[in-house]
Amino acid sequence: MIKVILKNLEIFFVLFYSFLSHFIYLCRMNGTNGTDLIKIEHVVIPPSQQIGLHTQPTWELSYVILGRGNRLIGDTTSSFTDGDLALIPPNIQHCWYFSPDHTDCEGNISDISIQFDQSLMDELARIFPQMSQTLSNISRLKNAVKFSDQTAAEITEKMLSILPMDDAHRIIAFMEILLIMGEHMTDASNVGNHAEKDRDKSRILQIQSFVSCNYAREIGVEDLSRHLGISCAAFFVFFRKHFGTTFVSYLNEHRLQQAYYLLKNNPLRQSVSGICYSVGFQSVSHFNHLFKQRFGMSPKQVAK
Repeated sequence: MIKVILKNLEIFFVLFYSFLSHFIYLCRMNGTNGTDLIKIEHVVIPPSQQIGLHTQPTWELSYVILGRGNRLIGDTTSSFTDGDLALIPPNIQHCWYFSPDHTDCEGNISDISIQFDQSLMDELARIFPQMSQTLSNISRLKNAVKFSDQTAAEITEKMLSILPMDDAHRIIAFMEILLIMGEHMTDASNVGNHAEKDRDKSRILQIQSFVSCNYAREIGVEDLSRHLGISCAAFFVFFRKHFGTTFVSYLNEHRLQQAYYLLKNNPLRQSVSGICYSVGFQSVSHFNHLFKQRFGMSPKQVAK
């Protein structure tokens, strides 16, 4: 019996070593053109620097360590806070809109993302047939999901522990994450579907997402036109038709709403001028004028 067990272990380690060598080789080869089979990122940045609405051809497991706000995944918008964990299949547009009022003492949010290629799961299932059913539970997903609190706690613990590891140990830890997800897919809930391929609707979402992610810096029509891939003249016509106002008015309204919220809920105890600049205005006097015109009172009155 012991000999059989030892023989099975020997076979397992031979197979695993073969997979490990093959995997590291593929990652290095693919890494030369920027398409790694697995990519692990720990990001600590101001909310305004978070990436905008995007898609990618890989899977993404996203864990928010610190931050709250609203997220757009496919056709679904929902709120999130610290500890949020979501698994997003390939080619679903998504973006996290972080609130500037929930950060660390240096004004940063923090998250971890793991992006991995479908071919990685295919290769694992080929070398380890015992894992094939579990991995197919993930591969069959068409829409983004979140997990139960207990399952999410197991996964996020692994994600945090993976950061200081070397490549070999990261692969082993990632395999454990895949197994946890695959075995608990039945308690996962939907958080986003593929958005309908409607060009106008897609452009509206892109504009809203771009403004939500970039309002704190200096942006203009040229930036959005370039982002959408259309001329400035076409952008003016499209924006007026679908938003019923000018881009400057829309942007100012978004900034004013953010400023009002920060003045009423000010955990960092920022000054009026500090809030003015943090939401993207370049002039305190102009900000005060627009604020009073919009809300009927000055920023200092709201802050009291």
